[in-house]
Amino acid sequence: MIGNSGFFAFASGLLLMIYVLVVENIYAPLQSEISGDLLLSPWRCALISSVYLLSCAIFKIPAGLLVDRQGVSRVIPGAVLFTGFSVWLFSSASGFIPLLVGRVLMGISASSILPGVAFVARRSFPPALFVMLMGFVQMTEGIGGLLGVVGGNAAENNLGWRTTLLWTALLSLPLALLGWIAFPKHRFGGVSQSQPQSSLGLANLILILRLPQVWLGFFIFAAGSGTFCGLAGLWNIRLAEEWGWDESSAVLIGASLFIGAAAGSPFFGWLAMRRGGRFSLMSGLSLSLAALLFWVWVPVNWSLGFDIINTFLIGFGIMAVVSAFEIASHGIPEQGIATVSAFVNLGALLAGAFLEFIPGLVAELPLGSQLFRLQLAHGIFSLVILAALLISRLLPKGRKLGE
Repeated sequence: MIGNSGFFAFASGLLLMIYVLVVENIYAPLQSEISGDLLLSPWRCALISSVYLLSCAIFKIPAGLLVDRQGVSRVIPGAVLFTGFSVWLFSSASGFIPLLVGRVLMGISASSILPGVAFVARRSFPPALFVMLMGFVQMTEGIGGLLGVVGGNAAENNLGWRTTLLWTALLSLPLALLGWIAFPKHRFGGVSQSQPQSSLGLANLILILRLPQVWLGFFIFAAGSGTFCGLAGLWNIRLAEEWGWDESSAVLIGASLFIGAAAGSPFFGWLAMRRGGRFSLMSGLSLSLAALLFWVWVPVNWSLGFDIINTFLIGFGIMAVVSAFEIASHGIPEQGIATVSAFVNLGALLAGAFLEFIPGLVAELPLGSQLFRLQLAHGIFSLVILAALLISRLLPKGRKLGE
């Protein structure tokens, strides 16, 4: 255990995670103004949103291998700087293609952050705490999403979308410096002296991908976190507006999903250690599925507070999938933890991109009212959570994660 430097490094990694998640989610509240200024169609707006996840997914495995080989001391600060540069490019775009390129570069630059923070967590603390620490890592998804959606909406109203993004880009400078200080090479470098670098190449990746628990974690996290990515800040807000809420109320409802995720991630990480991953997953996903079905299909004029609580429960329960990181990495040596974490996160990115774009196609089908089409689109999310529940039943009963 590293001690105070480990706590400082892990906390710094969480802050950098929050930054890239703000970058990912800030597009949602800005999209209306961007599309109005640059005359973008709905499907182009959806593509700009989902291409971030696609590009991040494509580079996720190379990023994990790079972190395992080189460590985080230089990789992560450089990635944060490149993220800021990509946001600056996006803020100065004058059409669809430049926006798309900027969004792709954001995804590429963000691909190494989560594997890097997982690397720091595993190197800094005992393995038994890994699942709970990854719960805190996933907590940043709720915090970053909340800041991106609510903060982006507030900043847009006062500054406009270009200035909002410019200030977001400038934040990368002090954060990159923080990463450079927090991750000294002698503590958070790559391969240890006793571990040959050749073991971290393609052959090692193939060995990792042959392990059944890696694929089990991959599919569980893909279903849960991918659904959260698809819902968060975009489709849940659109459904809230179709239920009759004004923009401000819809943003509050959307924000409650992120708050629920931020609260649920460490809770279910702790619960997985105490009661086992199967119990944690079955409990959380059942709660999330019930709340989502109620939110989408029950045609009653509930109060704003009720809808906020209900959406909070969707985000809270779905973060039980944080157990997937420990499920996949069980028995994996420290030198492969970034690659395994990257692979698990890859599933969420692919599913998230799919679940941001496909509902847009469903919502444009000539079937009934706009509300009905949005309900059908959200039905996709319900089916995916149900699939995660069924996959979770394959886990052994009783094993406490981290043992």
